[in-house]
Amino acid sequence: MPRVHVTSEIGPLRAVLVHTPGAELVAVTPGNREDYLYDDIIDLDLAQREHRRFVAVLERFAEVYEVRDLLTELAARPEVREFLVTRALEVVPSDVLAKRLGELPPEDFVSLMIEGAMEEAVERVAAMPPGADRRSPAGVAPFTARVPGTGGTSMVNMRRNVPSVSKT
Repeated sequence: MPRVHVTSEIGPLRAVLVHTPGAELVAVTPGNREDYLYDDIIDLDLAQREHRRFVAVLERFAEVYEVRDLLTELAARPEVREFLVTRALEVVPSDVLAKRLGELPPEDFVSLMIEGAMEEAVERVAAMPPGADRRSPAGVAPFTARVPGTGGTSMVNMRRNVPSVSKT
């Protein structure tokens, strides 16, 4: 794998990694927004419109890579899938979750890793073991734009590893 080699902070941008805001933002509530490093609740429709405009500008002069697409490619590789499932189970130990993650096609697997899971949220939170993250509706912090392997954190957003970022 080639190493990243940046020789200029002001040189032309050739490639950029983006994440389109999606259903993971639904998990951000007034009660947990600070945990996700947001100043306020995000309007999903507005965020998506602004993101599309931003990407359209970037595409004029740089190669734009979507996190979801790259993760879907990676999740199709058995060794990567095993690593991601193992890391997810460190956050939410569950045989049911392990089975579900193992059976999902790559696209659905990545969606679950990014967006978290909302179904049966109340029952799942009530059944969580002591120490589990109860702030997220499903107990699984969704993968967000500030986390994907680019910041040295794992593919699962474990708040203790989330770097601080500017909120816009």
